Amino acid sequence: MVAVRVAVVGGGPAGLVAARELASSGFEVTVFEEDEVIGRPEHCAGLYSVSGLRRIAGLERRFLLNAIRGAVFTSVRGSTFELRFPHPVAVVADREELDRHLAEQALSAGAEIRLGTGVVGVRRGMRHSVVTKEGSSEFDAVIVAEGMSRRLTRSLFGDPFGRPPLPIAQFLISRHGLERDKVYVWFERYLDEYFSYAVPIDEELARVGLACRRNVMELARRFLKERFPEARVLGHYVHSIWLDGPASVGLDGSVVLVGDCAGQNKPLTGGGVVVGGLCALAAARHVAVLLNEGRDGTYRRLVRGIYRDLNWTKRLRDWASRRIDPSDVVELAAEAGLDDVLRRVGDMDMHFRTLLMSLPNPRGLMFLAGLIRSLLV
Repeated sequence: MVAVRVAVVGGGPAGLVAARELASSGFEVTVFEEDEVIGRPEHCAGLYSVSGLRRIAGLERRFLLNAIRGAVFTSVRGSTFELRFPHPVAVVADREELDRHLAEQALSAGAEIRLGTGVVGVRRGMRHSVVTKEGSSEFDAVIVAEGMSRRLTRSLFGDPFGRPPLPIAQFLISRHGLERDKVYVWFERYLDEYFSYAVPIDEELARVGLACRRNVMELARRFLKERFPEARVLGHYVHSIWLDGPASVGLDGSVVLVGDCAGQNKPLTGGGVVVGGLCALAAARHVAVLLNEGRDGTYRRLVRGIYRDLNWTKRLRDWASRRIDPSDVVELAAEAGLDDVLRRVGDMDMHFRTLLMSLPNPRGLMFLAGLIRSLLV
């Protein structure tokens, strides 16, 4: 009997989750990873919801650095809105260790991982040819999980996005002086599409950064000088995030997209590990059904709820960004006591659903009334 073969292009979390699931289902899976070491380079703040990480990877002590019980949002006027939970709702992870954990899961399930092997092209056919510098191999299905580069994505589906992602600069610092079980967000006057943030790793170390279209390093250094004047910088990187919602392509047939290359990122924060991992579970199920039963459409159906939340979050953000100052939102949330509501219904990964669930109660209605007043002033 001829083995049914699936290629996964990219050894990040989304690709590894898909590889693990397909290998566990009995397919011959090959992961092509262009870097020599899984998990490098690290391009992430490492903050993930407990519920989301449990669904895509499990919770293992080896990659857990910190537990987060709250968040503090600060307006440009210095007002704060604080969320505090009785138990950890998020964790800070060592991204390299997390990726290694997922790689070990995929390997244990029977997948093969080819490190240092970049894919230069995919030729569609009855069986698809995955082309590397060493040659080409034939596969029955291909999952493209190449990350934010999107080179293969554009060659296979055109450009489904229309504009580049948002540059982000992140620093590793010591002497942060923050409470270690909270994350911090500041809305700065000099940032219009994003915010600045701090994610403590422990009492001494934190990841801090911001995103903007221009002069990202210059503004990041300004942020460090203003918010952390006593800190020591131990390293930094510049990468990019995506805030403009998922692509509508790459959800059907035997060549599909998952993760950052599919725009499977949260439009408010840019986080994509959990969302991309959940979509990777759906993509793996889709490929299994397609190859075993010949039925298409599983992927599109399974991600419908996730895509609805991502798209509506983006629409709401775009509408609000032209009409409402984010600092007003922070202050109105504090005045309305919205923290009490969010403790009960908040979801770190599904932001639009959280908003809908927050409104049908007195505190939510008070917050909504304040937003309407701010629009009319």
